[in-house]
Amino acid sequence: MLCPKCGYNSFEYNDNCPKCKQDLKPTRGQLLLTAPKPGPVNFFSLLGFEDPTQTAPPSPENHGRA
Repeated sequence: MLCPKCGYNSFEYNDNCPKCKQDLKPTRGQLLLTAPKPGPVNFFSLLGFEDPTQTAPPSPENHGRA
């Protein structure tokens, strides 16, 4: 989305222009943009693998037992 004041091209979810701090909410409303800020991408799931950072840690009662 272009800032109406300075012409800076920024993301639609920004409330203010990163360059000149112009309020972009009225412009976003006029353009009917409702872009929520994106979350993190899980590249492991895109490749068909489980995310190793999301696996549960071993339970304390089974720790160290054979």
